[in-house]
Amino acid sequence: MVTVSFFTALVVKYGETLAGPIAREVIGDPVHVFASQVPAEAGAEAVARMLPNGVDDTARQVMTADESGGVNDLTIGVPVGIAKVRLVVQAKESRLLVVGLRLVVTERRPPLAATLLAVGTQGGPGKPVQVFFDVDAPGADTKQGTPARNLERRDYFKGENFELDANQSVEFRAAVTTRECHCRWHLEVDVVLDGKLRSVAARQPDGRDFESTGAVPDPTEVYTIPHTPVPNPLATAGPWVGVDPREFCAPDSWLGELCDPTAWPAP
Repeated sequence: MVTVSFFTALVVKYGETLAGPIAREVIGDPVHVFASQVPAEAGAEAVARMLPNGVDDTARQVMTADESGGVNDLTIGVPVGIAKVRLVVQAKESRLLVVGLRLVVTERRPPLAATLLAVGTQGGPGKPVQVFFDVDAPGADTKQGTPARNLERRDYFKGENFELDANQSVEFRAAVTTRECHCRWHLEVDVVLDGKLRSVAARQPDGRDFESTGAVPDPTEVYTIPHTPVPNPLATAGPWVGVDPREFCAPDSWLGELCDPTAWPAP
């Protein structure tokens, strides 16, 4: 039995293949949690990533891998303004209730000013997001963190839950917005098992916290994939072209909003 509220959840039997690049993390015997960063959807949304180490060998390998410049599956660097996470909670052998999702900030620094990779949207539809978190919300830095919100930015669970039988899973797609910091964070899944409330941490497949940064008006470098040729580019890496950060971040620039934390992500 699966009780679903607010969206149509994906329910799968344990052992079946879950589509997409997601890794399994086993936390405790009765509960499995899967969490991974969702790559940017080229054409469906603007892409903005900050490279702390600039265009190093790793970044250049991705940026020159194909004609798209890796933008169809871009996970290098730190997401700017918004990060997306795919989260799956799976009951192993016992029935459980998923009663809450929370985001907990573990490190907060000023927004990261480094090498910005930025590409504009082509207007295509993106995959739906059901759960929203705000890294800058009050309480995000506390042990309790900040709770998941729905499309109306209200408490996602509202006292309801997802009831999973043994070997069933529920999937959430979450968007995490950041305007004021370069933050590290993870998600906490609250479940009731055998009448007891338990919290299960959801981190990246390698065990590290997720991270994201707010937009900055003064990145040290900017690389973009232009629609028309750029005369005298500052640098190139595959289809990516280095442009003047001041011109790119100007208020009247086509993608200038990606440098403005009050405009990106869109309120």
